[in-house]
Formats: sequence, C-alpha cells, structure tokens
Amino acid sequence: MEIERKKISLALIDQMDNTFKITTQADVQEIVCSIKNLGLINPPLVKRQKKRFIIVSGFRRIAACSHLGFSDILVRIIDPKTTELGNVEIAIAENSLQRPLNLMEQSKCCSMLASYYENDKELAVAASNLGLPGNPDLFNKIKNIFILPDFVKRAVLNNTVALSMAMELGALDKNIGAELTKLFEHLGLSLNKQREVLEYVKEIAIIENISIIEVLFADQLKNTLKNDDLTRNQKAQNIRSYLRGRRFPAITRGEKEYEEIVKSLKMGKGISLIAPKNFESTSYTFSLAFSNVEEIVELKKRLDKISQSVKFKNLFKIYSNQEANKSHGPSDK
Repeated sequence: MEIERKKISLALIDQMDNTFKITTQADVQEIVCSIKNLGLINPPLVKRQKKRFIIVSGFRRIAACSHLGFSDILVRIIDPKTTELGNVEIAIAENSLQRPLNLMEQSKCCSMLASYYENDKELAVAASNLGLPGNPDLFNKIKNIFILPDFVKRAVLNNTVALSMAMELGALDKNIGAELTKLFEHLGLSLNKQREVLEYVKEIAIIENISIIEVLFADQLKNTLKNDDLTRNQKAQNIRSYLRGRRFPAITRGEKEYEEIVKSLKMGKGISLIAPKNFESTSYTFSLAFSNVEEIVELKKRLDKISQSVKFKNLFKIYSNQEANKSHGPSDK
C-alpha cells in the first residue's frame, strides 16, 4: 500500500467526520506542548474524500494544530485504491498497536471491524492480528458496548460500571438504566454490590407491585444520597441495608431481635453464638474457645446459666416469627 506524504491546507480536512475516530480522549494540551517544542513528528493519516480529506488516524494531532493556528499541515495520504476494510484496519492498527486501548476504544474497534466479516473464525484472526481480543465471546461482549446508551458508556469509561453490569443496565428501560448508573457512580460500588442492589430493586418492585423508578426515588434513599455528613462508604452501606430490609423485612427484624438477645445475654469471652441462615430453622450453634480444662469448666457454667435465661429461650421464637410472616405473603425468598 502506497502512502503519500504531503503538506495540505488544514481547512481541507473535515474534522467533523468521525467515521474512523477511535480515541475517547478529548484533551489535546499535552500534544499542543509537544508540537510547539518538537514539531509534528508523526503526521496524521488521512483519506481523500472528493476534494477534501477525512481523518483516519490523528484526530488529536490535527485538533492540536488547529489550536496552534496552523494553516498547513504535513499528512500521510492513504492510497485511494485502499478498500474500506483496509481503511478500517489501518485506523485500528494505528491506535491499538501503538498504545493500550481502553474498553470503549476497543468496543469502537470491534464494532468497526465486525461489520466486514460474516465468518467468526476469520473475524477472530483479523481481530487478533490488530491487537484486539481474538476470543469470539469476549470480542462480541466488547463490541456490544458501542451500542449502549451514552450514560452507560461513560460509566464504563470511568471504570464505575463493569462490562457485565453495563450490558444489564443497557437492557433496562432507559430511565431506569440511567438512574441506576447514577446511583452506582455516586456510591462507587463493586460489581457484586451493584448486582445486589439491582436484584433488590427489581424484586422490591415486583413484590410491592410498583415500578423500579418508584423504588429508586424512595425518600429514604434520596435523603441518604443528599446527606453530606455521610461518607461515600456510609451512604453505600445505609442504602444496601435499607434495600435489604425492604426486600426481606421479616429476616431483617429477626436479625435485630437476635442481636438484641445476644447482647442481653452477656456471654463473655470465649463463647459465641451462630444463628441459622435467615433463621430458617432453630439450629443455633455455640462456638467455644479455650486453652485448658479449667476454662472449659468455666465455659460450661456460663453455658448452663445462659441456657436457663428467659431471654435465651426467646431465640427460638424468631423462627416462628419468620414462619408467621411468610404465611402472610412472599416477603422473603
């Protein structure tokens, strides 16, 4: 493939045509400083479009030259005989083989390349040769980011939403997806906690027969987000606790009862009590820590005293409370 190096008028370059634009970086100040001090070391790559030119690679370099007030610029002009696929491959190679691409940039590359291939194996080989993921499943996941709403793409770019969660958010109603994305960005939740919140919100909406938006605009949730006295972690913890309590009201009440009873028993060092999961049975477990026979004897005395306490016997009512609550509706799993 022949490449012509030529100085052309900057006015002949259509800087609004983003057909081949891959970079997500907008700031050009660093490049402006470099061109000021060293000149334009690597000329941009352009393609003839009738009497003008469109950019294939070098969007930020050309923007920097415009910023500096250049009238002419040295460019590399692609051979007019180059196919559209060839132009795409050149654009991708100019970016992916020179620097690490972020997820959004990879997505644009994958989307551009995939439109020219019907055979997955051939596509995988072409992608791998250009520094893109060669695994078809991963390639398609990354490619699909490009069609997501802008608010989700921004969150992916900012590393506040993971790829798998981005796909779930993109599949939701636009308003719901936007509100959840804002919530995740505000709280800085990990992927697992994002999944937890999303699951709670969906299930609350179903159980209470309301919309997801109504759940997200609950007063307690909004007030927590607006509370400047709370740290981000505290807000996240409070909101997760609130949603869990609303999703599992009976279990949450049981946990509070359990904590109050355990505190009142004053079991002391060496004894801990483990409750059954979600209080779905009455099988509690005592855990004892000791280092000699004398300590075992002492622990036994304390256990005997605890077992005779009325408050201790109240532990077994928590289970029946859960069963009673379940009989009144699907409030728990």
